[in-house]
Amino acid sequence: MSVPASRLIGHRKIYVYSDPGSPLLRTTPAGTYVLAKVKKENDEGTYLLLNGNGATSEGNIPFLDLFDINTGNKERMWKSDKEKYYEGVVALMSDEKEGDLPINTLKILTSRKN
Repeated sequence: MSVPASRLIGHRKIYVYSDPGSPLLRTTPAGTYVLAKVKKENDEGTYLLLNGNGATSEGNIPFLDLFDINTGNKERMWKSDKEKYYEGVVALMSDEKEGDLPINTLKILTSRKN
């Protein structure tokens, strides 16, 4: 059974304030990169992690969203605390070698600047 292609996320450089972010990738045992798919406990949905700069009129507030590819809904999992410092997602870290990543075991590496 073939499923028609559809656009999940759209980027337009001129609309930086509405940029949805970019999907995080993970490394396979073979050394290639694939989309980091996430699973929730007791949920059959398919999710991606979207990392964004969070451009606002007051400056950037980086974020990490959980994106449901079936519904298009997003859930903000994390955002930088602009009142204290600037912090952004650098990498996704996981002990999982293959398959979807359980959401309750996710490890995210960030970089913080004062």
